[in-house]
Amino acid sequence: MATVTIQDIQAAVPVSTRTIRNWISKGLLPRPQLVSKGYKSGVLGIYAESVINTAQLLYATRCLPLADRKDIIKKNKRSMYSYIMEDDGSITLKIGIKN
Repeated sequence: MATVTIQDIQAAVPVSTRTIRNWISKGLLPRPQLVSKGYKSGVLGIYAESVINTAQLLYATRCLPLADRKDIIKKNKRSMYSYIMEDDGSITLKIGIKN
């Protein structure tokens, strides 16, 4: 399984580290697995690669209330969605639920 860091998430979604940590604290993203790699801080947080898709979905739905966003993330496991990142940074999102 491929893993990513918080910097990889930031590269895919135009948000700050603080926003990503906020999503984690609210239960919208999973907590990272901490691994020791000899880093100055002692540990490195790694995430499953699928977290990038979830972060992109969170960014695309940022104008919705928190409860709705949690519901979308929960349904995401059985939903199909697509999004288009526009040149101006906006995202067009389409969501369909699998039967």
